[in-house]
Amino acid sequence: MRGGAMLQPRGIDVYVVFYGGAGDDWESASKSDTGAFGRFFRAMLDTGVYLPPSQYEAAFLGAAHTEQDVQQTIVAAKQAFAAVKG
Repeated sequence: MRGGAMLQPRGIDVYVVFYGGAGDDWESASKSDTGAFGRFFRAMLDTGVYLPPSQYEAAFLGAAHTEQDVQQTIVAAKQAFAAVKG
């Protein structure tokens, strides 16, 4: 991974971007580490958390998600970030 990761919450949706810079505009986003996102995506999928398959798409929190769903997603994300970091 070249840089870091940024969670970009926007209301009920969230983006996960692996970047080498600020990551808040197209120029930065176009330089993002899509390989790192792919590893993160697969690690989340392995734990049963289904995210959009592109870091340019948003994940949404909905009324059907329980507190347990949210907590399980947080635990899975921590593990996935650690796996990407290596």
